[in-house]
Amino acid sequence: MEGTHLSNRSSHAETLRTVSDLLHRARRVIRDGGHAAAMFEIDTLLQVAQTEVARRLERNDR
Repeated sequence: MEGTHLSNRSSHAETLRTVSDLLHRARRVIRDGGHAAAMFEIDTLLQVAQTEVARRLERNDR
């Protein structure tokens, strides 16, 4: 049972890292695409999501 928990924890961390990477890429695409009007709002939401992912990864690593 414990091994399964550890495996799930590892899988969860891997998923969070993947999401973090995708959020980072999305922010870069929006920035580089020159979508100035929508960029601020979208970037703010993506930054919030990325911060939450980082917080959960930190908690998961403890």
